[in-house]
Amino acid sequence: MAHFEQVVVLRRKFFRLPYPAGSIVEVKALYTPAAMIEIEAIGSTVP
Repeated sequence: MAHFEQVVVLRRKFFRLPYPAGSIVEVKALYTPAAMIEIEAIGSTVP
């Protein structure tokens, strides 16, 4: 959560209304101390 405000600024820079869904969850640690974020995505195509 230390970088929450920076995330908000970047989302506003790259996305416009209506903003895509997103969530921010604080965890104790990621797989390496150098990692600051983890991204999970689900994609689909319509035939």
